Amino acid sequence: AVVSTQSGHYGRGQYKHIDITRALTMLPESTKLGEVKDFLCQIIKDTTQQRRKNQIHKSLYQADHLQVKSKKISYQRDKLIISGNNVCYICDKKVGDCAFAYFPDQRIVHYGCTSLMHGQ
Repeated sequence: AVVSTQSGHYGRGQYKHIDITRALTMLPESTKLGEVKDFLCQIIKDTTQQRRKNQIHKSLYQADHLQVKSKKISYQRDKLIISGNNVCYICDKKVGDCAFAYFPDQRIVHYGCTSLMHGQ
């Protein structure tokens, strides 16, 4: 038979390399359930553990996805539109095509003026 139950030749984890359904159908009809009980119990135990691990991984991935989605919404909500009318908070000159810094309180400052803002 494919599964040697009497001497325990099926080994821990060895069933992963065989088609369990096919192996069980190849057993003689005289095979008693008790002869393959340990083998079947191990399969059920390992399969259940793997399913739980997979469910945990799936839940973690979903939680991570929701965090990323939440951050994306937050970033999209905090967008800034710069036009020719925006002026630097420090020097009151138009920002234009210069590098600038944007602060959460909606202030726009020339990048060069940030040192003046921090008193440097």
